[in-house]
Amino acid sequence: MAEDIAPALLEQLKAAFLENLQNDKTAAKLLAQIQAGTANYAVAGDYAEQVGTALADAFYNCLTLDALPNGQMYWNIADRVVRPLLEQDYELVSTAAAQVQTVLNEAAGIGIKAQKAALNQDRIEGLLNAISNEDNYIKMIGTLNEPVKTFSRSVVDDTLKANVEFQGKSGLSPKIIRKAEYKCCEWCSKLAGTYEYPDVPDDIYRRHENCRCMVEYDPGNGRRQNVHTKQWTSSEESAKIESRKIIGLNASGTTVTGISQHAYQRIAERNVTMDSLKDAIENPLQTKSVKYDELGRPSVTIIGRKATIRLNPNTGVIATVNPTHTKTANKLIKKGKT
Repeated sequence: MAEDIAPALLEQLKAAFLENLQNDKTAAKLLAQIQAGTANYAVAGDYAEQVGTALADAFYNCLTLDALPNGQMYWNIADRVVRPLLEQDYELVSTAAAQVQTVLNEAAGIGIKAQKAALNQDRIEGLLNAISNEDNYIKMIGTLNEPVKTFSRSVVDDTLKANVEFQGKSGLSPKIIRKAEYKCCEWCSKLAGTYEYPDVPDDIYRRHENCRCMVEYDPGNGRRQNVHTKQWTSSEESAKIESRKIIGLNASGTTVTGISQHAYQRIAERNVTMDSLKDAIENPLQTKSVKYDELGRPSVTIIGRKATIRLNPNTGVIATVNPTHTKTANKLIKKGKT
């Protein structure tokens, strides 16, 4: 009678997983922020990444070729040793994400309990099917690397989705705003936009590898919070009030006389602060030469550390604004030091 290796292998995996987490200083720091109530969804996502990495490393180190019968991951073994660890990953990450949502609710003045994401059994079944159907050990163990990290990160996305739907059904009007990153892929570009519950596509919560698109959560009370940076997005009205900080400033030889309605909309939608515009005007990293659009309208592009401005040099009106890409800012800062 063949020896049942599952119980001992499961205990070995659990021990390795917990040891990896305990030795991960980054994970400990992120969890401390979450438990202290000072974290946001970005922190929850980073914590999920660390948890997923700790689990993936445990799989790699324990599920060796010699540890598996005939070097293969049979379904009955995967079901008894891989499934419980994925469930443990889910429990850790979903609890942390729910704590973050509690903070968001309190900040927005919403007296609704934060919802915990349900365990996605379909994802687990899909992963178990993939590894148990793979005859090649190298490919099998590879499937327990990045897909496990993606599984872990997805728990955070599921938490946001669960809370948006629960609040919507409770009579609130939560919104999700997804903004595509500069030069992002076609898939992300098509997802960009503002969606109000219940008309929210499921894909809006998804994030592929290396995706840096911005997703915002609007509780529906007039304030909008970026779920990755925890910064309240300025409304057009507040941006107009704060515009006094830059009206009258000298921007590369042109006095700023006003801000167009289009620019006010971009300020609100793209989470650009008036202080970042002021810094760009007073401490520009680069000022480009005048260019003309198809209607013959002139504009000067002024790039700052956090904001990029397009200014009409004839009227002094800021035509539009954008957040400055981090790579662009770092490149110009480095160039200025040489």
